[in-house]
Amino acid sequence: MLGFLRWETLRERGSTQPTNSQLPTPNSQLPTPMWQITINCSADDWRINGTAFKTLVAKYPATLLSSKKMHGDERRIMEYQIENVSDAEDFTDECMTLAGFTAAFESL
Repeated sequence: MLGFLRWETLRERGSTQPTNSQLPTPNSQLPTPMWQITINCSADDWRINGTAFKTLVAKYPATLLSSKKMHGDERRIMEYQIENVSDAEDFTDECMTLAGFTAAFESL
Protein backbone atom coordinates (compact mmCIF):
# COMPACT_ATOMS: atom_id res chain seq x y z
CA MET A 1 0.00 0.00 0.00
CA LEU A 2 2.82 2.40 0.82
CA GLY A 3 4.42 1.94 -2.61
CA PHE A 4 1.09 2.64 -4.26
CA LEU A 5 0.63 5.87 -2.29
CA ARG A 6 4.14 6.97 -3.22
CA TRP A 7 3.47 6.32 -6.92
CA GLU A 8 0.18 8.23 -6.69
CA THR A 9 2.00 11.21 -5.16
CA LEU A 10 4.51 11.19 -8.03
CA ARG A 11 1.68 11.01 -10.59
CA GLU A 12 -0.10 13.95 -8.96
CA ARG A 13 3.09 15.99 -9.27
CA GLY A 14 3.30 15.23 -12.97
CA SER A 15 6.05 12.65 -12.85
CA THR A 16 5.55 9.56 -14.93
CA GLN A 17 8.04 7.26 -13.21
CA PRO A 18 10.73 7.60 -10.60
CA THR A 19 14.16 8.11 -12.14
CA ASN A 20 17.14 5.93 -11.35
CA SER A 21 18.54 8.68 -9.12
CA GLN A 22 15.40 8.47 -6.98
CA LEU A 23 15.70 4.72 -6.44
CA PRO A 24 18.04 3.43 -3.72
CA THR A 25 20.85 1.19 -4.88
CA PRO A 26 21.08 -2.06 -2.93
CA ASN A 27 24.85 -1.99 -2.38
CA SER A 28 25.07 1.68 -1.43
CA GLN A 29 23.42 1.09 1.93
CA LEU A 30 25.40 -1.97 3.01
CA PRO A 31 28.32 -1.42 5.40
CA THR A 32 31.67 -3.03 4.70
CA PRO A 33 31.86 -6.23 6.76
CA MET A 34 34.57 -6.32 9.39
CA TRP A 35 36.04 -9.42 10.97
CA GLN A 36 37.15 -9.85 14.57
CA ILE A 37 39.84 -12.42 15.31
CA THR A 38 40.22 -13.61 18.90
CA ILE A 39 43.51 -15.27 19.86
CA ASN A 40 44.20 -17.08 23.15
CA CYS A 41 47.38 -18.55 24.61
CA SER A 42 48.87 -19.46 27.96
CA ALA A 43 51.63 -17.46 29.65
CA ASP A 44 54.18 -20.19 28.86
CA ASP A 45 53.17 -20.32 25.19
CA TRP A 46 53.41 -16.52 25.01
CA ARG A 47 56.96 -16.60 26.39
CA ILE A 48 57.94 -19.22 23.79
CA ASN A 49 56.06 -17.86 20.74
CA GLY A 50 55.33 -14.19 21.53
CA THR A 51 58.02 -12.89 19.17
CA ALA A 52 56.86 -15.19 16.36
CA PHE A 53 53.27 -14.01 16.94
CA LYS A 54 54.28 -10.34 16.69
CA THR A 55 56.10 -11.09 13.40
CA LEU A 56 52.99 -12.87 12.13
CA VAL A 57 50.72 -9.92 13.03
CA ALA A 58 52.98 -7.52 11.10
CA LYS A 59 52.21 -9.44 7.88
CA TYR A 60 48.50 -8.55 7.98
CA PRO A 61 46.47 -5.31 7.90
CA ALA A 62 45.17 -6.05 11.39
CA THR A 63 44.08 -3.47 13.93
CA LEU A 64 44.49 -4.38 17.59
CA LEU A 65 41.16 -4.01 19.41
CA SER A 66 42.25 -5.32 22.80
CA SER A 67 44.98 -7.28 24.53
CA LYS A 68 44.46 -8.70 27.99
CA LYS A 69 46.79 -10.51 30.34
CA MET A 70 44.63 -12.34 32.84
CA HIS A 71 45.40 -12.20 36.57
CA GLY A 72 46.42 -15.44 38.16
CA ASP A 73 47.39 -17.71 35.27
CA GLU A 74 48.61 -14.81 33.04
CA ARG A 75 47.04 -16.26 29.90
CA ARG A 76 46.58 -13.81 27.04
CA ILE A 77 43.48 -12.89 25.09
CA MET A 78 43.97 -10.65 22.06
CA GLU A 79 41.40 -9.30 19.62
CA TYR A 80 42.19 -7.92 16.17
CA GLN A 81 40.04 -6.45 13.42
CA ILE A 82 40.55 -7.14 9.71
CA GLU A 83 38.40 -5.93 6.79
CA ASN A 84 39.05 -8.68 4.23
CA VAL A 85 37.59 -12.12 4.99
CA SER A 86 40.44 -13.91 3.19
CA ASP A 87 42.99 -12.08 5.35
CA ALA A 88 40.96 -12.94 8.45
CA GLU A 89 40.92 -16.64 7.52
CA ASP A 90 44.64 -16.69 6.72
CA PHE A 91 45.54 -14.81 9.90
CA THR A 92 43.45 -17.23 11.99
CA ASP A 93 45.03 -20.26 10.34
CA GLU A 94 48.57 -18.94 10.82
CA CYS A 95 47.94 -18.10 14.49
CA MET A 96 46.91 -21.69 15.10
CA THR A 97 50.23 -22.95 13.70
CA LEU A 98 51.94 -21.51 16.79
CA ALA A 99 52.07 -24.11 19.57
CA GLY A 100 49.50 -23.38 22.28
CA PHE A 101 47.70 -20.61 20.35
CA THR A 102 44.02 -20.85 19.48
CA ALA A 103 42.19 -18.45 17.18
CA ALA A 104 38.69 -17.89 15.84
CA PHE A 105 37.09 -15.17 13.77
CA GLU A 106 33.59 -13.75 13.49
CA SER A 107 31.78 -10.95 11.72
CA LEU A 108 31.42 -7.65 13.55
